[in-house]
Formats: sequence, structure tokens, C-alpha cells
Amino acid sequence: YFFHLYGRKQYDKKLFEKIVKRVLNQEIWTDDVYNIVLFNDLMAIAALKIFHNSFSDFLTVVDKALAVIEKSQFYSYKPSVFVLKAKYELLHKENKKKAAENYDKAIMFASVLEDSVLEESIKAGKAADGAAGRGTAGGASFPTVRWYAPASEQKVPVRSMPHSTAYLQTDR
Repeated sequence: YFFHLYGRKQYDKKLFEKIVKRVLNQEIWTDDVYNIVLFNDLMAIAALKIFHNSFSDFLTVVDKALAVIEKSQFYSYKPSVFVLKAKYELLHKENKKKAAENYDKAIMFASVLEDSVLEESIKAGKAADGAAGRGTAGGASFPTVRWYAPASEQKVPVRSMPHSTAYLQTDR
């Protein structure tokens, strides 16, 4: 559902918020596959909120994504969360200093992970956002991190992303 919304200006806001609420209510399990799907959903929600300039409960989504990272020990995903926080600070709060701090955290994590492609991509995103002031209109200046990069630029084998929404139908 989330990937269907990328680039669309018209969408069912009530349905989107209902799904967001369900995703936020999900517990973090020890199952890596479940947590990867949950993390991907959270990141898609955050990116869509930026794209649509809808920042209600954005930080709650980001905090949940960080909790998934911590519990699951998916530390390689941390730079992408900091990029989204930087976008939030820049586009919603108009705080270039905090945005730069979050970009710098993302760059530092990418450096620690020895992922030069990700590091350069984040630096390019930071420079583009800094040069453009508030970024491009409508939040179209999306995070340029690994999971958005073209397959040819990824360092890991490409696998199809799970599109399971079965967990949304339960009240766990």
C-alpha cells in the first residue's frame, strides 16, 4: 500500500492514518523477518509523511523505527533514520542546524559501517538540501539512502521487498 502512494498527491488520508496507527501499535518481536517488514513499513510511512508535508506523529514513527533497530540490532539501518530526522528538521521545523547534526550522525554511522556509497549519497543529499534551503517543494528531495538507491548501486544482493499486510489485520 505504501509504495502505491509514492508520488501521488491524492490518497485516502483516513485509511493511511488508520494503517499508520496499526503499524505503530505493532510489537517488536525477535523474528528478524517480521522486524525488517515492520521497519520498512515505518520508513515508508516516514518518507510519505515528508513527501506529503504531513508531520503528525512523525517523530513517533521515527522513534519506533529506532526501537526496531535497537531491539533487532539492525544498526546498518540507522543512517537512514537520521536522514529522515534531518528532513523533518529542515522541512517542518526549518532548523538547518539540527538538520545538519542529523545528517552528520548519518554520515558518521555510514562511515563506521564502511559504506562509502551510502556515505557519499548522504553527503550529496545534505549538500542538495543545504543549497536549496528548505529542499524542493512538496518534500520531493527524498533521502538518498541505500534502500532507495537503484539496484545497480546497491552493495548487497537485491531481494524482493515483502509486501505483507497480514499483521495489519490483527490486534496484537
